[in-house]
Amino acid sequence: DARVILSLDPVHPEITRSAGCNLNVCHHPAPFRSLSHIDSDTLPVRLWGSGIDLFAAHTNLDVAPGGVNDALAALLGLENVRPLLPCTSARLVKFVTFVPANHLDTVREAAAVAGAGHIGRYGDCSFSHPGTGTFRPGPATNPFTGTPVGKLEKAAEQRLEMVVPAHLSDDVVAAVREVHPYEEMAYDLVFLANLDPTVGLGRIGNLPAPVTLSAFCELVHQRLECARISSAGPEREVRTVAVVGGSAGEYHVAARNAGADVFLTGEASHHHGLEARDSGMTLVTAGHLATERPVLSAIKSFI
Repeated sequence: DARVILSLDPVHPEITRSAGCNLNVCHHPAPFRSLSHIDSDTLPVRLWGSGIDLFAAHTNLDVAPGGVNDALAALLGLENVRPLLPCTSARLVKFVTFVPANHLDTVREAAAVAGAGHIGRYGDCSFSHPGTGTFRPGPATNPFTGTPVGKLEKAAEQRLEMVVPAHLSDDVVAAVREVHPYEEMAYDLVFLANLDPTVGLGRIGNLPAPVTLSAFCELVHQRLECARISSAGPEREVRTVAVVGGSAGEYHVAARNAGADVFLTGEASHHHGLEARDSGMTLVTAGHLATERPVLSAIKSFI
């Protein structure tokens, strides 16, 4: 059995072992940048030598639904939250299969468990329609209907359609194949132009009611429990807020283009602050740790 320690940065093996853990799930990988040499003091080597597994989710956790930026937006109480920069590679496909009516619910449930049928905050979304399928069994076949070899069969079937994130399509096909009654399962994967609207870098949303910049900074201070907050840009009424956890000062341009009143991130360079100020965008920084720490609770709940 694995005992898990959760962290933003990789935890030293001595601390992980003393906590009775053999798996460290973290946000920042080790090594973070390429290494010029490896020796016994290198952290990955020390972890390996101590028998500790390291599972790091970095940029994928930044863009994922429920990840770093969703957790940050939720803690601030933002509403109508959507990705600041939608991921153009997060495509959807339509999974289509044909199944006898009395197996429809079983097949639909297997597909949904594997990741199909999620539209916004709704699950188990599908469409089915009756029709007629035909087939002629060949030698060494064992058709579900018991149709003799060489005879043309006309079978009443339901056409089942569900949307699937493209990266889960293989899982959905495999899960459905396990429960599908036919010896040979007919199915289509139709690639769509649709993007997965839940995947992308950063989040943008609205506060329940407009507040002053000072009140917003106080909200950030209280909710994120951060020791220090900096702001650059004009005093203004704040209603629409864009967030990117960690070090992301360069995304102040995307925040302005998306109509945000304020862009909140963990840290930004001096020059990013000047650029934001000069463009009329208010940039607020609350610390790298403070803006990424909320995701730990989300990871714990997920695990």
